[in-house]
Amino acid sequence: MPELLRKARTCFRPDDDAADLAHLDRLLEAEEEMRRAEELAVREGPPSWLVRAYVMMGEARAHARDENGFVFFEQAIDLCRTLECASLLEAAAYRAYGDFREALGDAEAARACFERAAEILAPVGTTADPSVLSVSALL
Repeated sequence: MPELLRKARTCFRPDDDAADLAHLDRLLEAEEEMRRAEELAVREGPPSWLVRAYVMMGEARAHARDENGFVFFEQAIDLCRTLECASLLEAAAYRAYGDFREALGDAEAARACFERAAEILAPVGTTADPSVLSVSALL
């Protein structure tokens, strides 16, 4: 699973500034890899794999400037709540959602996501700054 996710991440975060068309071709490839990762997570993985896959799908949509990417972040957050995932994982999902909202120019929604991440962290006694949380780093 982590290998599929790494491959998907490199597809929608190219190292160079390729032309937009080339980037879109890579985005489609990344989405295919992420869908395979999602299927594997559902079949064989712990819930954290699926959370990670959904966050990456949302990040890919943000990269494409597609506002519909919110669906993936909300799925990740709902999954964290439903399955009682670690608080750090839920906070990281909110942080990524905030980045998504910020990238789309919605500063108010982004701030709300960042504040929610901080609220989640407070009861568990962590002083981690939500801005440095990463779903990938937690898995």
